[in-house]
Amino acid sequence: MEYRIDQAKREAFLHAIAGLEQQRRRDGAYAWDLFEDAAVNGRYLETFKVASWLEHLRPHQRVTNADRAIGCAIKRAHSPAAIRSRRTGFGQSWLRGALWGPI
Repeated sequence: MEYRIDQAKREAFLHAIAGLEQQRRRDGAYAWDLFEDAAVNGRYLETFKVASWLEHLRPHQRVTNADRAIGCAIKRAHSPAAIRSRRTGFGQSWLRGALWGPI
């Protein structure tokens, strides 16, 4: 996921994204990272890996109230038009939302 964060909301975003890391790992992610773009102020890229597409889908079916609170906190920190996701699997890439650009 790519996030565009207002500098005034940076600390709140970093706090919320730390909770999202714990959520992703709880739900089966075996790798998780957050990168801050040094060239573009306020641009962050979250990456995570799960063992299978089923592992990716499973958390969507069991969202807790705490999970929702983390998601809301992250959404408050960025522009909704800036959310971008990229899914890769089986040697192919799917794009959703705005076009993906290299960091």
